Amino acid sequence: MRRNRIDLSGRSAVVTGAARGIGFSIAQRLMDSGAHVALWDVDKPALDTARKTLSVLGTVLAVPVDITDQQSVAEGADQTRAALGPVDLLVNNAGIGG
Repeated sequence: MRRNRIDLSGRSAVVTGAARGIGFSIAQRLMDSGAHVALWDVDKPALDTARKTLSVLGTVLAVPVDITDQQSVAEGADQTRAALGPVDLLVNNAGIGG
């Protein structure tokens, strides 16, 4: 399968649920395309591991955010904008499976 690489150089992205699984893979793909990525996740230890792993690809920010808490989301947005500027792409991936 041929993959077309989209150039996202200079763009900023937020991926929720980014510490592992599909969210981590999406963040990795965005970084492979040149984006600066903010990883949002409620699991701080996993988030720190994900940031360390992805840091070799470029600019990555780990932001502990509980998307079920409006104040946490607002603080995460403020922290992300302060570090990366305006967000160009938001991937709402976070969720809890049963």
